Amino acid sequence: MALLKYKCAECGADIFTTSFDKLEYTHGTLIFCCQEHMNNYAHRQTVEQIKARMAEDQRKSEALWDNWQNQMQKEANEKYAKHEKIAKEKYERSHKDTVSVDGVLYSSDRLWLVEVPKDTRTFEVPEGVTEICFKAFAECENLTTVKLPQTLKIIDQEAFLNCKNLSSITIPASVTKICDGAFENCESLKDLVIPEGVSELGGNCFYSCSSLESVSIPKSIKKIGCGENLAQGFGQITIKGLFGYCRSLSTVILPEGMEEIATGMFHHCSALKTISIPETVTKIGECAFYYSGLEAITIPASVTEIEDCAFQFCQNLQSVEYLGEEPTIGENVFVNCGFEKEQEKRESKQNKIKDFILCPFRNLMFWKNKDITIGGIISAVLWFFAFGILNNAGILDLSFVKVIILSVLVSYLAKTIPDMIFYKGDIDGYHSNIAKKLWDIVYTLLSFLIPVAIIILHKFFDFF
Repeated sequence: MALLKYKCAECGADIFTTSFDKLEYTHGTLIFCCQEHMNNYAHRQTVEQIKARMAEDQRKSEALWDNWQNQMQKEANEKYAKHEKIAKEKYERSHKDTVSVDGVLYSSDRLWLVEVPKDTRTFEVPEGVTEICFKAFAECENLTTVKLPQTLKIIDQEAFLNCKNLSSITIPASVTKICDGAFENCESLKDLVIPEGVSELGGNCFYSCSSLESVSIPKSIKKIGCGENLAQGFGQITIKGLFGYCRSLSTVILPEGMEEIATGMFHHCSALKTISIPETVTKIGECAFYYSGLEAITIPASVTEIEDCAFQFCQNLQSVEYLGEEPTIGENVFVNCGFEKEQEKRESKQNKIKDFILCPFRNLMFWKNKDITIGGIISAVLWFFAFGILNNAGILDLSFVKVIILSVLVSYLAKTIPDMIFYKGDIDGYHSNIAKKLWDIVYTLLSFLIPVAIIILHKFFDFF
C-alpha cells in the first residue's frame, strides 16, 4: 500500500499514513491531524462515519450524473424520433402514388422526382418537375453530373446525400428552398452558386463537401437551418452545420441583411482564412467557426451575442476587432485560439524571468518546500564563513560586503539553476522522483563548482 504524506491541519507537521487513521472530518471538510492534536477538534466523527459520508457523497454525485445523462438521452431520442417521423412522412408522401419511367420513379402527375436507380451516372431531370423528393439521388455514388430543370422549386431533404462523385451542379433560378442535408457528403463538389430566389437553406445542406472551394449566399435567403445531427443512443446532439467540414472552402460571400451566422455554420473549414461579416448580423451561433482557419476577424457593431465555442480552436486566429461595444460572450468562445497561445508564450517567458529572479524566495510562499528554503539560507551562511576564512588566509582579498554578496550569489545560483530545470515552482513539487534525485546531484555540484569558479576568476583574472 502506498505511503501517503499530509500536513497536520493545526501545527503543520508531516504525517505519513497508509489509511484513514489520521483522517478527521470537521465542518464538512476533510482534514488531517497529528497524534498530538487529534483531540483539538470539537466536531469529530469516527472513521466509519467519514467513510459512510464519502460513500453517500459519491452516490449523490453519480445520481446527478445519471440524471443528466438520462435527460440528454431523452432529449436526443425525442429529437431523433421527430426526425424519423418526418422522414417517414416524407417517404410515404413521395411514394404514395408513383409511376416508373425507365426505372425512375415520379409522382403520378410527374411533378415530383421520387427516386432514381443507385447505379445512375448522369441524369437530366425533365422540365415540369417542381420537386426532387426525399433521398431521390441518395447513395448514387457513381453520379457525376445532373441537369436540373427551370421548373424546379424544391430540393428536398438529403436529395443528393453521399453522391461522392458529383463534381458540379447548376441550381436553377426557380429554386426557392434547399432542405436539410440536400448535398451532404458530396465530396467532389467544387463550385456552387446559390441563385437569387432561394429563401431557405436547411441545416447541414453542404456538410462535408470537402472539395467545395467557394460559395456565395444570396440576399434572398431568409432562413438558415440550425446544424444539428440527431444522434440516437449517445445521449447527445452532434453539431454538423451548413458548411461544416468543408475543408477546402476558402471564399465565402455573406449577404447584407443576414441576421445570424447559424450554429456550426463554418466549423472545421480549415482553408477559410478570412470572412466579412455583414453589418446586419446580430448573433454568431454556437461553434459557428469552431476549428476554422481564420487568421483575423472583425466583429461589426451590430453583433450583440457570440455563443459558446464560436471561435474555439481557431489556432491561426491572431486578432479580433470589435467595431462597437463588446457583445455578450458565451463560454470558451476564444479558447485555444492563436492569439491566446501567443499570449501564453509571452506570459511563460515573463514567468521564467520572474522565476529566475525570485527562485530563492518563492519556496517561502509554498509551505511544502520550507526545507529547501532553509537549506539555501544555511548554504549562504556556510559560504559566508568559507569566504571569510579564505579572505583571512590571504587567498582572497574581498571586502565584507563582497563576502556577503558572493555568499548569497552562490546559494542563489546553486539552487536556481536546478530549480528551473527540475522543479515546478508550486505546490505540485518536482516533475518526477528522478527529477528530485537529479536536483540533489546538480545542486551539490553547483554548490562547489560556482565558488571554485568565483575563486579562480578573482585570483587569476582580478574579478570581483
